[in-house]
Amino acid sequence: MKASFNKSVMKKFSLLLILLASFGRALYALEADVSYATYTDLQKSYVEVYLKIMGNTVLFDTVGGGLQAGVEVVLIFRKDSAIFMADKYALYSPISEGPVHFMDMKRYVLPNGEYELEVRISDLAQTENSLQRRIQLPIHYEQDKPAMSDIRLLTGIKPAQGEGPFVRNGYFMEPLAFNFCDKKAERLFFYLELYNMDRLFSDFFKLRLLIKDAYSGKEMLVSHKTKRPQKIVQLMHLMDVRQLPSGNYFFQVSVLDSLGNPILAKQLFFQRSNPYLFEQTTDSSDLVQSFVMALDSATLSYSLRAMVPVVPPDQVEVINGLVHKGQTKDQRAFLFSYWAAKNPNQPGKAYEDFMKVARAVDATFKSGFGYGFETDRGYIYLKYGPPNDIFHEENEPSAPPYEIWSYNEFPRTNQRNVKFLFYNPSLAPGDFRLLHSTARGELNNPNWERILYQAAPNEFDGENAFDATRMKDNFARQARKRMEDF
Repeated sequence: MKASFNKSVMKKFSLLLILLASFGRALYALEADVSYATYTDLQKSYVEVYLKIMGNTVLFDTVGGGLQAGVEVVLIFRKDSAIFMADKYALYSPISEGPVHFMDMKRYVLPNGEYELEVRISDLAQTENSLQRRIQLPIHYEQDKPAMSDIRLLTGIKPAQGEGPFVRNGYFMEPLAFNFCDKKAERLFFYLELYNMDRLFSDFFKLRLLIKDAYSGKEMLVSHKTKRPQKIVQLMHLMDVRQLPSGNYFFQVSVLDSLGNPILAKQLFFQRSNPYLFEQTTDSSDLVQSFVMALDSATLSYSLRAMVPVVPPDQVEVINGLVHKGQTKDQRAFLFSYWAAKNPNQPGKAYEDFMKVARAVDATFKSGFGYGFETDRGYIYLKYGPPNDIFHEENEPSAPPYEIWSYNEFPRTNQRNVKFLFYNPSLAPGDFRLLHSTARGELNNPNWERILYQAAPNEFDGENAFDATRMKDNFARQARKRMEDF
């Protein structure tokens, strides 16, 4: 039976214990940080590509008394739509007692130009667990012209004990994964290089280090540094971010002239999570005359919980803290700041437009286990919008009720024909849980078909039940056909 209504959701970890108890192999959706920085030695330019594989998203096998994971990495550099250079290799984690993150860096000489870097990474133990990224990569350095390298944000800088891919100028520099400065971080480290400064200055020159809000442009932290001009100036430094609230920011480095005006600058986006610090940056006079003053404590809590699917990941922890503490002044400040950033002229309208959808989602997907937007279907609906098609099945043999949502276009991850499969193993009204998705970054479960048809445990397709992930074809089984339908 096909339904013509629009909905969606997911509670990210609600299914994991059930899945792990049912099958020996864990479920993974490969995650990796992919970043780069370009440099020059004044004779040739080159790029460094940094990879960090998140150990909890790949399969570790027993090797030599410990555990080890491996991935295949493919890097393709394109210029003018043609392949300029390509590399392919296997990257393995160290042997350890449990899953660990593992990293790599590759350096490639590239002439000046505009490139597209395609990165493909797949788990060697389960090749269907993979990801793909396309990154625009410009590189432009002139031999005698002043310039700046790209900025690298780092987790730390310390003297190196030998050589290695992340050792530079005698220091070990680990890239900051996903440019995400988490709640444990007290300092933000960075590295960059300046070229041909001796052509601009005969004596010391000044640099301005700035962290500014990505939405408002407000300067949050400012520092200055003085350097002596050389052909290549290496800059390693840090900024104290203990008082930097959770949010989205740009880190900017500028070279200043004698009057303090910037003549060269580079900036890089990063995110900060600081749930232990909630700073009310909104002027209280703005709040007094704003829409948030009409919201009582129950509505404030309800609104904040409804926003969880749409806010950046670093702000989810902030919302959870605001709801838990129940301080209405801070809750109003957060709501006003968020919606004022979305629509500075009419923040109240932006808020109410969203809440109309949130209330409808709540009513549509309410299951008796929290609000409707906190169910898996409601979460996905608010996060990604309405699907183009919903296939709803209640009477298929050997399967509980299930739904398959289809998105023809999926701009969030630049995909097409994305599917979400929800099922209701408890048979409780509305208790649909996310079982599998083809969207990057969402739950990807190779065993979804075996779990969906648990009532027919012996009808698997394969030599043995442990390795099998598919069910035998059956005229009454529609799920795989619908999942693979284009």
